[in-house]
Amino acid sequence: FPADSYMFVPAVEMAVAANIPVVMLAANIVHPEQIYETFVAADNRLVGRTIGEELAKRMGVEGNVVLMEGVPGPTNSVNRMGGAAGALEQYTAIKGVASIPGLGRKGVPYRQAGKELMEKLLDIVPRIDGMFTMVDELAIGGIEAMEAAGRFDNVVVAGCDGVRSGLESVKARKMTFTCDISP
Repeated sequence: FPADSYMFVPAVEMAVAANIPVVMLAANIVHPEQIYETFVAADNRLVGRTIGEELAKRMGVEGNVVLMEGVPGPTNSVNRMGGAAGALEQYTAIKGVASIPGLGRKGVPYRQAGKELMEKLLDIVPRIDGMFTMVDELAIGGIEAMEAAGRFDNVVVAGCDGVRSGLESVKARKMTFTCDISP
């Protein structure tokens, strides 16, 4: 699936011009026309909204929350983060203290990026009560940074992907919950 909703447009156009059927999976391209055969994905806005509502509930509908995006730009990312932010905004006692892309530079593994970003946030944000990340590995990196700083007590952490490391983190009672969004 495209990691960038614009970058893959030329490749899809070439495939279509060569009469090769294209099926988009998980993330869509941004194009004025539907030039592909079909698009298969979860409703990422609904996924984000559902996660945001559950995060708010588990935070007791109050506190400071961090949203950490994976790769910024793809439609799945934009919609999932938008859904989560929209859900959290309805609770006036929840304050968004940061909404940041999870990859500070290309080629950095998600866990390392999550840890580095959270280390920086901990220097400027006095209290974090909740965190939602687009990718479980970002959440695990954020947890590692909070633990190292002695600031992980009672932080509600929601990841997304439902990958093995995320499920293990939930089982270890570090990440509060994750989701599997397989279409």
